[in-house]
Amino acid sequence: NYTAITMILVTLQDKTIYVEEGKETKIGEVKGENAGEITFGQVEDDAIIKLDGDTVTGLKAGTTTLIATEGKAGATATITVKVVKIELATTSGTMLIGESRTVKITGTNNGTLSAKTSDGEVSTVSINNNEIIINAKKEGNATITVTESNAKATATYEIKVASVALSPNGGTYTMPTEGNATIKTTVTTVNAEKIETAWSDNAGQWSVIENNELVEKTDCTAGTYYLYVRINEEAIYKSKEFIVGENTLETNKIIITPSTTSWTNQNITATVTYGSTLTANKKAGYGTTLGNAQSAASTSTATSLTATANGYFYAEATDVAGNKVTASLQVTQIDKTPPTVTLSPNGGTYTMPTSGNATIKTKLTAADTGGSELKTLQYAWSTSNSTAPTGWTTFTNGSEVKKTDCTAGTYYLWTNVIDNAGNTATSVRTSSAFTVKANTDSTTKITITPSTTSWTNQNITATVTYGST
Repeated sequence: NYTAITMILVTLQDKTIYVEEGKETKIGEVKGENAGEITFGQVEDDAIIKLDGDTVTGLKAGTTTLIATEGKAGATATITVKVVKIELATTSGTMLIGESRTVKITGTNNGTLSAKTSDGEVSTVSINNNEIIINAKKEGNATITVTESNAKATATYEIKVASVALSPNGGTYTMPTEGNATIKTTVTTVNAEKIETAWSDNAGQWSVIENNELVEKTDCTAGTYYLYVRINEEAIYKSKEFIVGENTLETNKIIITPSTTSWTNQNITATVTYGSTLTANKKAGYGTTLGNAQSAASTSTATSLTATANGYFYAEATDVAGNKVTASLQVTQIDKTPPTVTLSPNGGTYTMPTSGNATIKTKLTAADTGGSELKTLQYAWSTSNSTAPTGWTTFTNGSEVKKTDCTAGTYYLWTNVIDNAGNTATSVRTSSAFTVKANTDSTTKITITPSTTSWTNQNITATVTYGST
């Protein structure tokens, strides 16, 4: 007799499963040969997972094991459970259009990582070396989701993309003629909840503003300034340069250019040139006093002025921030008053001497009352009072001039007195007549009348009579 015995080999295979922390998963199929019903138990670390039948809940990121046992032969397999958790260094943030940001990814039992954005128009995202790289493209909100491949564990990053616009954004400004300069700009934002500003010379001193608010800085000295705009206490925008220049620079000053700087007896015109930063409120004027010139300042004469007498040219303008620059130029070289000339004597009657030629003479005195002073002092003798002579002689002011070769006739003294402004004296352009008479008439001779013309034994007396000249 014999008994037949059947021997059946039962096997189970070890396996690894993944579950996200806080989530649950089924253990699933345990492969093997000839296995009966399989049960699970003997959790190595129940702080990491919780086992309920064939369901595993991840309690804490980490790795532990449990045992699978089949019911026929008691074959076992080790089930390795990896609880997966991925984390981001930050989970939300505000960015400005055009900015790029990296966020570190950390975690436990991670598989291959991938990332996507909920709105590709608002932002793009990529992964490099356990970091997500976010690029802000358009104002709006988006959710960045990072997923690992084993347990499909995820982490999210909420991105808010905002924009900042300044009007104007930087620029060149002018130190005013008096006081400090002002720079200002209007701040406009999109998708911003909290808006703060700070100027570069007061970095860190943030002031909360409303959207579309005008921001001013009124204490500027010459230099370069930047405006920082902070959005939601995070994203910071830096403006372009606000440059405040001294008004000694060509771009920051007013130049008044007169038609002449020499003495003249004509009106003086002036061209007013404004620096490129001085774009507003241009006006200029002329007056005999500076106050009059300021009162007369007008936009109609902003670039061209005319002075009819000595006085002042004045001009003013402002830049876009209202910084006021002024300029003035005193006009002192207009002289429209001719010099004066006096002769002592001015003409008269003279007598031919008994022998030789006669001499006539006079004292020449010139004066300038217009301020430009005398330039030319000349005289010439002529027998005509209508045709100007051609030969002129320079004289010293206040000196005596004479003509020593006179024969009987009439003579005139011509003067050519000119000041530095070009005015010619007309008071004694031609003198009165200097008349030289022959000594044949009673006015030009001496008559000796004796008491007798007969013989006498007495003294003879004589009366001497002189002609009126």
